[in-house]
Amino acid sequence: AGFVLAIATLASLIAWAAMTSSLRVEQSRTQLALAESESFRIGARFQETVRKLDGQLLKFSLHRDTNGWAAFERGWLDLNDWLAAQHLSSPAEKEVLKQIDAAFDDYHNAAQAMEQQVRAGGNGTVPVCDAPPLGSGSAVLNLV
Repeated sequence: AGFVLAIATLASLIAWAAMTSSLRVEQSRTQLALAESESFRIGARFQETVRKLDGQLLKFSLHRDTNGWAAFERGWLDLNDWLAAQHLSSPAEKEVLKQIDAAFDDYHNAAQAMEQQVRAGGNGTVPVCDAPPLGSGSAVLNLV
């Protein structure tokens, strides 16, 4: 009877360990999927917003539309605040987000230089070849 009880206890212990392990594996998969989903969501939102900012900047530079510049500045501030609020878990993701934030700041600096050049340029528009380089926008999107 003691031997049967020991076997039954051992079988129960094995079944419990298998169920616990299976549950933990499933929880880990779910957490990994959520983390990957969060990273993709951040990247997609960032890319979409930078494209909108590029459009607003182009509108300002071509048409001297001050509403376009104001929209660009608001959009930049909103996205910059949003980037600062992101909390990623892995060190690699945190480092990439830090690089994106730095490149985004460079993009804003180049846009501000362009804005000053457009405002100082008189009544004409600033030819694209004379505008400060905005390659930072492409570099930012390549990090995402």
